[in-house]
Amino acid sequence: MQSRSGSNYLVDSRTRDLITGFKHRICTIDEIRKYSSGRKVIAVGDVTSANLRKAGIHVSMEVVDLKTRRGETGMFPHQPGSIRVHNPAGTLTGELFDAISKYVNEPGFKRIEILGEEDLSVIPIIIYTELNTLILYGIPDVGMACLDVTTELRKHVNELIEGMEKT
Repeated sequence: MQSRSGSNYLVDSRTRDLITGFKHRICTIDEIRKYSSGRKVIAVGDVTSANLRKAGIHVSMEVVDLKTRRGETGMFPHQPGSIRVHNPAGTLTGELFDAISKYVNEPGFKRIEILGEEDLSVIPIIIYTELNTLILYGIPDVGMACLDVTTELRKHVNELIEGMEKT
C-alpha cells in the first residue's frame, strides 16, 4: 500500500460527488446492532458517535470535530486522551492519514478529534482499517449510513486518491 504520509490532497466537487457514490445503506440503530455483531465498528461524526454511545453500541474508534453540521460548538466537548489532528475543510492531510494508519488497528478505544473537518476521514479509514469493518457516519436530514469495508471499496478509494490534486 502506498504511503500517504506527508501528502495533502484537495477534495474538489467532482471528488465529493464520487465519494457520495460509495455503496452505503441507511441503517437504524437496531440494524446497526445486528450488522456490528462480531465486527470492528468505527464512527465518524459527533452526532453519530453520540447516538451510538447512547444506544450502547461499542465502537473501536471515533473521529469527530467537536461541532455539528451547522457549526455549533460546545455540545461535544474535548475528551482527555484524544488524539488531535489538523485537517482543514476540503482537504485530506498527511497528518490525518498518519493518525488513522497508526491508530485504526490498535486494540482498545481511540478517539481522533479533528481541528477542521472530519467527514472526509472515511477515506483513510477505508484504506487502513481491516476488511469487513463497519464504518458509520451521518448524512444530514437522511440518517446514519453504514459502509462495509471491502477489497472493491478499498480499490475504488485508492483510485480516487490517485486522481486527486496533491498540495
